[in-house]
Amino acid sequence: MAKLSTGFEERTFAELMYFQAKMPLSNKGIPLKLVHGSDFPYREVEKELGLETAATGASASLAVGGLSNVWGAAILPYIQHDISDWPILVCDLAKHYEAVVKITGLSGRMDGLSKMFPLYTDSPFDLQPSSQASSLLKKLETIHERLNRDGITYGSSRLAIRPSKSNAIGCVYCGRCLHGCPYGCIYSSSDDLPGLLTQKRGPFDYKSNTVIETISESRLGVIATGYDRLSKEKVTIEADRVYLGAGVIPSTKILLKSMNAYDRPVEVLDSQYFLLPMVTMEASENVSREALQTLCQLFIEIQDEMISAHTIHLQLYTYNDIIAATLNHRFRFLPLLRQLAVHHLKHRLIVIQGFLHSVDSGRINFQIKRSSETSKDRLIVEGVPRADVKKTIHKVIAKLGKHFRGLGLFPIERAMEIALPGRGYHYGGSFRMRAKPQAMESDIAGRLPGFFRTHVVDASVFPSISAATITLTAMANAHRIGSMVKYE
Repeated sequence: MAKLSTGFEERTFAELMYFQAKMPLSNKGIPLKLVHGSDFPYREVEKELGLETAATGASASLAVGGLSNVWGAAILPYIQHDISDWPILVCDLAKHYEAVVKITGLSGRMDGLSKMFPLYTDSPFDLQPSSQASSLLKKLETIHERLNRDGITYGSSRLAIRPSKSNAIGCVYCGRCLHGCPYGCIYSSSDDLPGLLTQKRGPFDYKSNTVIETISESRLGVIATGYDRLSKEKVTIEADRVYLGAGVIPSTKILLKSMNAYDRPVEVLDSQYFLLPMVTMEASENVSREALQTLCQLFIEIQDEMISAHTIHLQLYTYNDIIAATLNHRFRFLPLLRQLAVHHLKHRLIVIQGFLHSVDSGRINFQIKRSSETSKDRLIVEGVPRADVKKTIHKVIAKLGKHFRGLGLFPIERAMEIALPGRGYHYGGSFRMRAKPQAMESDIAGRLPGFFRTHVVDASVFPSISAATITLTAMANAHRIGSMVKYE
């Protein structure tokens, strides 16, 4: 049986086909990312949260580590230009970015992106790019000055990668990144749990299978109430202070129920997500047999006020086994064409994941309602697409095409997919931070009016959503709030 050498181990085509078979494919791409073939991060969400969705790709997780079990590990800080409506500055987040990067690890390089987007570390891990990415970087360097003049900055991707405990050298380029790293090199917040449970700084307890429904305060502290998911017995937790970081969907429901804010729509902001395949004239031979990591390879940032007042963020992915599987799936009824398409395109195909600022994106409406059939409240989550978002994206494509065609790289616009609001998982802002918060807004410590010891520490408090990746800033802002409260 043919095997693919990685320098550290060998993997078989049969192994790859197993993981591909477990990944649900459709003519519109891959709707759900699994972990080694398992959908555990998504289980029980609709049932336990009473979640009902329409026209949205937004999702939540009740698993340990949440959606960080399935994320793409891309991390990029926000810049001041894109958060001018926030009551804090990027400099207020700087030391917290540094603290977070020490936790997650960082693969990145000092390059053209670094001046605009600092690394926030002096010792990034240097993850080697694929041959396709290396070739494209060299081509981009030939028109570097022209790109900069036109507001286009590029560089190596920034990824939350770190050596695993069992493998001090880190990534072994086995190509399985999109199915879940078998070596644990991709950061997941679940990785931090063992350390927290054994830390010497104070008691820490993890209560599994507990669903929190409400939070209330008294002069003595905070009371969180809910139930055990398995036994259905009531659970009450008393604390001096609560930091709520359950994710935008669960956190919003907990707070709406706690405030008795039934039937009151709450607008959530989204960073519009889209997929754009591109094909290169030059083929990278043997790319399917290359030892490589298959996460994002390059970042491209566009600043052009004729398109948007804010930065547009693009992530470039080169060959991975899911691209090959998707090509096989799309041409499955045309065996000869499938064979030709997979053979010729897999060496030439590059996929761009694009994100727009929330100002240029759709919205998601949240509303909690009492159920007439069960005791569990329903959370209605409904996407509201922006009418002109397609026009904005076509401007982005036109700008890329102007420069990339000369490099032998061509967008395939007909294969572009514009996702539903929330599908990129970069959304938040249900209780936006303000210097002087009004009803349904939070202060810079994540506290809503009437709450003094309850701090919302996830993206629910973001006043706007930058096109850059959301996780790094969500973690940094949580660290900032925790640090503030520590010295109150």
